[in-house]
Amino acid sequence: MTDFETSLEQFARSANAWLSPDGDLIPCPGLYQHIGVITKHLEDVDYQLQIIEEVDYICDHWGEDTPDEHPAWHNFEIYYQPKKDDAKQEIMTKAYKQGWVRVGMWRDGVEAEGFETNRTQQKKLKEISEFFDKELVIRSVA
Repeated sequence: MTDFETSLEQFARSANAWLSPDGDLIPCPGLYQHIGVITKHLEDVDYQLQIIEEVDYICDHWGEDTPDEHPAWHNFEIYYQPKKDDAKQEIMTKAYKQGWVRVGMWRDGVEAEGFETNRTQQKKLKEISEFFDKELVIRSVA
């Protein structure tokens, strides 16, 4: 079994992956773990990761000092989630600018999004959609 076939099997389970500028398919362990996977391949994301970690820490420890207090998730959302969302978006934008393409598989097809796709990526995306016998949709996020 080739590395690509192994990646396809992993992608089939997670339905979420990144396609490198060189055409390597890098599956994400779960639907919402795409940020953690891409940061391993990018430089200069320390500040954004620090924001995400700080917000996650606040979320995980909300109300520990006063256990009887209502967790007030609406306050968390209002004050902290936008910072985390902005940090994630900055990371995604850096990935797209460096030529990475995010790939998702849905019931109706395979979706890819990025600033643009090169020939190698287009070929791999076609192979992915044919392997799963699904329609391919490529969207530009520029």
